[in-house]
Amino acid sequence: MIAATLFNREATRRELTVRAVSRGTLPDTEVPLLVRDGLRAEGIELGSIHPKGLDAPDATGRTFYVTFDVDLPPSFASVENVRRWDALPSVMETFPQAREAIATRVNDLIDDLERPTP
Repeated sequence: MIAATLFNREATRRELTVRAVSRGTLPDTEVPLLVRDGLRAEGIELGSIHPKGLDAPDATGRTFYVTFDVDLPPSFASVENVRRWDALPSVMETFPQAREAIATRVNDLIDDLERPTP
């Protein structure tokens, strides 16, 4: 949720048309209060957003996938563009450090997307 929210905010700021969605292999039933409060402190309100699981329709029409410490399910075996963001600080243990690490990777990803393809 944090990565998608930060990605979309930065993509909008840079006037990119790409957007991120957040899906989980084992999603929580609610966005943790710590995450809501952390994003709210930055002026980001999540409203009634609830975590969603990754399912078959998510396997088509996407540019790339970002995973956090997990592999995509076997039904996504044909997906070619996957970035693994492993070993980040724990959001629930150190929100500020985790948020900063995620933001750094989000900005690097957007920088890559802005580069012309050969």
